[in-house]
Amino acid sequence: MLMTFDESINACKNIYGWEFLTSFSIGGFEWMGFSKESPNKMIIISSQKSTILDCNNGKLENYTLRGDKV
Repeated sequence: MLMTFDESINACKNIYGWEFLTSFSIGGFEWMGFSKESPNKMIIISSQKSTILDCNNGKLENYTLRGDKV
């Protein structure tokens, strides 16, 4: 049996030792990775756009990729 979206969020909020910060969907998800310089930052690359997630506070920031450099 699959969980609804709300059930999934509530389950995530109740994981011992974890803090729920944000929820968002990624259309056309392709890749994700973490920064070596700032391990709390995660880049999410999709066919639609690139986004930086600050894992400390859940804030999202659009990012423009230039070539193969991030």
